[in-house]
Amino acid sequence: MEKNNARGKHKNKKKALKPPRPPKGPSLDAADRMMVKEIAVLAMKKRARVERMKALKKAKAEKTSSFNGCIPALIITFLFFLVIIIQGISSRSSSILQGSPEPAVGGSSDFISVQYIKSFPPNESNVSNPPSFNSAA
Repeated sequence: MEKNNARGKHKNKKKALKPPRPPKGPSLDAADRMMVKEIAVLAMKKRARVERMKALKKAKAEKTSSFNGCIPALIITFLFFLVIIIQGISSRSSSILQGSPEPAVGGSSDFISVQYIKSFPPNESNVSNPPSFNSAA
């Protein structure tokens, strides 16, 4: 670990010494130690309570802001369902007054019959002249 300097002297490398520890205060008797522990416990409880209160305030603020944000959507949804219910009631009352409509095609089936045209005349285009449905009936 010794090295020669340019002048030829030897130099020892030593670790830096740690600074001295600060002097300890007077030692406390048992009653004083108990009081210090109680103060520390009370401080921890107070800190925990403050943290709980902050979290509660934050949650309450988020809850009210989210509730205020969904009130317009709630009103619109309520009006939408109200309109649907009123239309259902009005259509039900009008069908009672007019009687039930008769089916166009005979039979008591709940299905609607749909007829398809199977072929077109060869000279007509599907886009330019759509087929007339009056002749099919």
